[in-house]
Amino acid sequence: MRPGPWGLSIYSARVTLRFTTAGESHGPGLVTIVEGLPAGLELDREALDRDMARRQLGHGRGGRMKIESDTVEIRSGLRHGRTLGSPIAVLVANRDYPNWDERMNPWPVDAEVEESHLPRPGHADLAGLQKFGFTDVRNVLERASARETAARVAAGTIAKGFLSAVGVSVFSHVIQIASVAAPERDDLTPEDVARALYWKGKALERIGRAPDATASFEQAAAEYGDLVRLDVGPPVLRRSLYLVTSPDGVEQVLTGDPDGYSKNTPYYEEIAAYLGNGLLTSGGTHWRQQRRTVAPLFSRRRVATYVDVMADEATRLADRCSVATRAGTSIDVSAEMVDYTLRTVGRILFGADVEHAVPVIRATFPVLNEHIRRRGISPMRLPRRWPTPAGIRAARAQRALYRVVDEIIERRSGTARSGPDLISLLLAARDPETGEPMSNQEIRDQVLIFLLAGHETTSTALTFTMHLLGRHPDVQAAVHREIADVLGGRAPQADDIARLKLTEMTVKEALRLYPPAYALGRLSEHEVTIAGQSIPAKSIILLSAWATHRRADLWPEPERFDPARFEPAAEQARPRYAYFPFAGGLRGCIGGYFAMTEAVVAVATLLARFSVASESLEIPLLTNITLRPAGPVWCRLDLREPARLSR
Repeated sequence: MRPGPWGLSIYSARVTLRFTTAGESHGPGLVTIVEGLPAGLELDREALDRDMARRQLGHGRGGRMKIESDTVEIRSGLRHGRTLGSPIAVLVANRDYPNWDERMNPWPVDAEVEESHLPRPGHADLAGLQKFGFTDVRNVLERASARETAARVAAGTIAKGFLSAVGVSVFSHVIQIASVAAPERDDLTPEDVARALYWKGKALERIGRAPDATASFEQAAAEYGDLVRLDVGPPVLRRSLYLVTSPDGVEQVLTGDPDGYSKNTPYYEEIAAYLGNGLLTSGGTHWRQQRRTVAPLFSRRRVATYVDVMADEATRLADRCSVATRAGTSIDVSAEMVDYTLRTVGRILFGADVEHAVPVIRATFPVLNEHIRRRGISPMRLPRRWPTPAGIRAARAQRALYRVVDEIIERRSGTARSGPDLISLLLAARDPETGEPMSNQEIRDQVLIFLLAGHETTSTALTFTMHLLGRHPDVQAAVHREIADVLGGRAPQADDIARLKLTEMTVKEALRLYPPAYALGRLSEHEVTIAGQSIPAKSIILLSAWATHRRADLWPEPERFDPARFEPAAEQARPRYAYFPFAGGLRGCIGGYFAMTEAVVAVATLLARFSVASESLEIPLLTNITLRPAGPVWCRLDLREPARLSR
């Protein structure tokens, strides 16, 4: 085991830096004010000079660069190389100003000069087009851009100094524009590059694109082995996490004493705070009692009774897709699968109340999901009662979600409790050891966890199954043949699930490549030894299905989509925990068979009617509570058989 340059999160305390500029293109100089820096920050003059010299390697269209000197003077806010906490004033002087002194002087002059009260055009100042009557926009876009750009580089270098103080290295820069290339840097170590890749991922996450957590896990396992220590957070809040990716290590954590490897981690604490203390988050005696009471509702025999609802919603989905197909439009399979899984789990949970519940769930879950993620990865969490804007939004969403679920539970409590929906079944359930029923709050907690696990994870699995089938027509053709042989033009039934073997293998392979539960956390309640290394008590242990599922020593050509990996003989030849999309052991996902059945029903229903072609070469990812596409996943569906499936 050795430490690696890998990270999971940055601290959540916000520091807002801003800069403003003032100056005219032929005036004495351009002034930049940088605000927001704390006192005592050490700035590197050599770094500032180096970045300014690098910027001047750029070229203008004329001789402008020949008279520019990219040097800056700091006029205030810095003393003996350290910030004072006050705004920093930076001056970029104009070497050409003596030639413009009379024309641009702010005060009256004796010489006769043409009056000009309009400001000279600045960087990207399109107003200059009208002022000077230019027909070539480049004259305005490029006039006076040198000092404005120099000022921005100076402000950026100062900001980089702050980031460096909290452990962030920035290596982003323009390498080449047309024939103009910046000199290559030969002073970057592999650790520098790794950090740069990680922080690039964090920056992309901020604008809703793929963060680099999954890639960091995968690369850490590839380079450092079965157990990697991850040092994360700023220096004063840094802590160590332990990434375990070997099947033996994963098995030890998942199948060992659940009280020794507990879920008392910040992430699970936040899920429990906002979505209740259900099976996913509870522990100890409370979890055991819940498991005994709820497990019968997810047995294979019970799940078989849900297949008709799954098939009915899948047929509705296929009907919607048929409308788009006939109109010649592509569909966003991610959005459609979220709708399908939400309505399916909603009907199974709420029965006739699904139409009332689903709009609230659709509006509140994204808010809670993001808030939980942000708080779960932050080493410095504010008290939940503090009225931050994000906290207020999350509390409002939680109240709306709790209200709709509580109302349905209350209505069911006054009936004979004989309905087929899960809320009715939970109300009627009894602990087989004590005979005790669940309280309404306990039922609500279970329902919210079922909603989280029952629609977000399965929708991700279905989205990537359709995408991968759309990129591999040979596999798709084989699945088409199986569906035609098994279903013969009718909707799937419970007895068909076991016969749709290739369809199931396809879903499993999609789950290998894109596991919705991409990372799991456990807290070592006492000192443990994994992979021959000692891990201190109260350490967070991470298990990444994403990283383990892509280990080349377990999965030859791990990036290749190949459902044959899940032929029975191939499965038996692999270690049990080379594959764990639903975790495992006593704390394994109770709804794993439910999710697989729901996915097989949906794929069989859609591919009985359509062929699919994915229009997305790559799919950016979001790593929230679960793995999800960061945006639409467009696929083209073509009708294979116009007739509807018969029931």
